[in-house]
Amino acid sequence: MKTSESRGSTLTGGPSRETSDNPFATTPYKERCGVKRDAPIEEIISRYESGESIYSMRTVLGLSKEIITRRLTQLPADEFVKIKEKHKAARLESKRVELNSKYTGVCEFTRCGKPFTSDTKRQKYCSNLCTKLRWEYDNLDKKAASKKRLRKKKHDDTKLSLRGQWKVRFFDVLKPIHKQHTVGAVEAVLKKIDSVSQGIRSRSKGLGIECNVTLEDLRLLILDAYGKKCKFCDTIITRQVLVVDHQRPVSKGGTSNLDNLQVICKTCNGMKGSLDEANFELLLEWLNKMPKELAIDLRRRLCGLRF
Repeated sequence: MKTSESRGSTLTGGPSRETSDNPFATTPYKERCGVKRDAPIEEIISRYESGESIYSMRTVLGLSKEIITRRLTQLPADEFVKIKEKHKAARLESKRVELNSKYTGVCEFTRCGKPFTSDTKRQKYCSNLCTKLRWEYDNLDKKAASKKRLRKKKHDDTKLSLRGQWKVRFFDVLKPIHKQHTVGAVEAVLKKIDSVSQGIRSRSKGLGIECNVTLEDLRLLILDAYGKKCKFCDTIITRQVLVVDHQRPVSKGGTSNLDNLQVICKTCNGMKGSLDEANFELLLEWLNKMPKELAIDLRRRLCGLRF
């Protein structure tokens, strides 16, 4: 049966500390590291009076913070107060000297390389301009993306401000017609004008005809006609029925310039088709001579409405 000594040696995996040949086995850790366990009080006092912190003394002398503090507090009260005042004065003086001192360096921006003086050691560049140029030089893709975002933001802000001004103008015109639904009607009208402008430009480009009308021109054209009677009938022009029509049809050589555009109702635009204004007025005169029921039926057929 194994004894306790043999059991202890087998559990630790080797010989015990008493029988070990290692010279550091019985030596304390602080003594092995060269720690001065018995630093004289005079050295502690001189270092403390010179403004050295307890943390730095702990590193140099190899004593713990508690031991240094206990040795200082064991001094007579009057002597400890004087030492503490000298310590504070030395610390303030060192801070003042550090604040008033200037550090010299060389700008790390390769295209500059000028020497400079600074209040801190951490400064790497001689000026804010070199700092900015260095960042731009190292981040060319970010610089391009930043410029693109700024341009887009400026364009969007200008666009929103112009749209806001048009909202005010349309609000004053639409308020007597739509009353409590004016805000929604203004948004719908502006959205419809955007789609009409895009449609006119794309159609003109596809047919190869001249088009110099702008979005602001269309807004002004519709603003002037909104709430008034259609040019060819008594229908009130609203967002549900308004249509931008070519006075001279595109199929007969008409252009998409502002002087060839007009705002009429949806029914008249369907009846007009590819007719010019003179022939369309003749058609309307003929319809007015017809009986009322027949005229209504013919109008519905001409504009393509289902029965």
